[in-house]
Amino acid sequence: MEQITEIEIDKIDNDGNTKELPSPYAGDSNDIRMLIKRRELYDQEQVLSFKTDVVAQKEETLKLRDTAFKLKELDFQNALIKYNKSLHDNNYERSNALKK
Repeated sequence: MEQITEIEIDKIDNDGNTKELPSPYAGDSNDIRMLIKRRELYDQEQVLSFKTDVVAQKEETLKLRDTAFKLKELDFQNALIKYNKSLHDNNYERSNALKK
């Protein structure tokens, strides 16, 4: 069986129907609403700033990984060139040895 909280009890009128409670800011002046909106904007800016920082960190990490990958790729290409050169030299020496 579901338990009903005090807030949910406040939303139920005497007939058992749910009722909408008025907004806690309904009777406030425009100045208070403006302060509330300003605070909400500040909070959203803080969240956006945090997310921007996280994205910047991820981009930096990605750049570092990309640089490391490119360096490994260059090392691999150099090793491949060296290997092909040694194969070519071996084939040249073998063909010269067979001619003798």
